[in-house]
Amino acid sequence: MKFLIVGSDGQLGKVLQDKLLSLSIPFYSFSRNDLNIENFDQVNSLLSDIEFDLVINCAAYTEVDEAESNSQAAFLANEIGPKNLAVFCNNQSKKLIHISTDFVFDGRKKTPYDLLDQVNPINVYGASKLAGEKQVVDSCSKYLIIRTSWVFGGHGKNFFNTICRLANEKDQISIVGDQVGTPTYVNDLADAIILSGQKLITEKESFLESTYGTYHYGGYRECSWFEFAEYILNQGKILNKFPSNPLLNEIKSADFKTLAKRPKYSALDSSKFYNLFSFKPSNWKKGVDELLLS
Repeated sequence: MKFLIVGSDGQLGKVLQDKLLSLSIPFYSFSRNDLNIENFDQVNSLLSDIEFDLVINCAAYTEVDEAESNSQAAFLANEIGPKNLAVFCNNQSKKLIHISTDFVFDGRKKTPYDLLDQVNPINVYGASKLAGEKQVVDSCSKYLIIRTSWVFGGHGKNFFNTICRLANEKDQISIVGDQVGTPTYVNDLADAIILSGQKLITEKESFLESTYGTYHYGGYRECSWFEFAEYILNQGKILNKFPSNPLLNEIKSADFKTLAKRPKYSALDSSKFYNLFSFKPSNWKKGVDELLLS
């Protein structure tokens, strides 16, 4: 069993490598500097000489606001890149796990999005990720698409790190309270990906024929950005992680102008993944606690 990680320099890619090392599962890893998946010839020439069973695609253009004015770069990374990997995997009889996003939904629903709900992205980032999903479906026969949401961890640019930084810099912090989602601890997401990847490699094809497809994997329970920040700050205060005691203000999306629209509600119903792979939802509160204690 051997994995291949694309996008190894992102927060998810880094955690996946750490987890695989701890499990003694062999893998190859490629950052964007190592492999530009937007170039099929490079994908084909570099990966054809490597023995592996499964590609995990963590590579993506994730700057939601910048994508509004840089749509070409977003679609190259989020549509063409996944297409190239999907075509290669299909040609070489390899399996693919592709990571997508809750932003393929428009946020008009009031209960968690399940796999039968209509996709309808409201920003360029979401549209580019949806385009990538479609390329994977059309180009590869043996794949999992895992949509996730509000991923956070100790590495890189994410909400947890931003709140911790602001708590050490500001007397007051204003956070949107009318956008709701399912925060996902990156360690839990990595475990879910590895588990499902092992299943794809080891299970009989008769089982996998009904397993390939799209899934949701997110946190439980849903919360707003304000509630998420409130928990981080409260736990940080208990553990004396922040020198000051910043005041947290709840504001509306309309008061926090961004280039890209965000869905007001993008909580994911992950029950299909939980049931099929016998894996628990991401416990985002436990994830926050672990990060603050580390």
